[in-house]
Amino acid sequence: MSRFLPLLGVGGGGGGPSFLITAGTYTGNGTTQQVTTALSVAPDLVIVKGGSSIAGCRTSTFSGDKTKPLTGDTAIYADGITSLDAGGKFTVGADASVNTNAVAYYYLAIVDSGAPDFAVLTYTGDGSDNRSITEAGFQPQMVWVMSEGANAANWVTSDHNIALGSQPFNGLANN
Repeated sequence: MSRFLPLLGVGGGGGGPSFLITAGTYTGNGTTQQVTTALSVAPDLVIVKGGSSIAGCRTSTFSGDKTKPLTGDTAIYADGITSLDAGGKFTVGADASVNTNAVAYYYLAIVDSGAPDFAVLTYTGDGSDNRSITEAGFQPQMVWVMSEGANAANWVTSDHNIALGSQPFNGLANN
């Protein structure tokens, strides 16, 4: 069961929304289930949080069955958000972090319209510091970085003092 909240479109400078955001809820059933959002196409990013579980996310760049926890030095795991599906849907597996029977889960789903202000991309790290990642094609106001390894997901905004490092989602000290 899904409850739809209004879509939020963020202007891309051309008058129309550049990407769409919707939020909703579903009830876990303990087995694989597909969740329908208010979007009309496959989401590019889904974040799920329920009960006392750690929030997990999946992007359209993930291959295979992968979900990234948004806290701690934790690697990706399987059977969480297993796929981002056509028609504005996504599928969750049986992992307790996204699908415990009778637990309410909340999700945020975002789809990119192609305007130059939202992008989901991947790059291969090389261990160097102060590296420019220019594949987005625009100057982002906020960046999330997640690895497949056991490293915390981090974020930084354009107003952040980058000399202090990025901020992990887990609320611990800057990296």
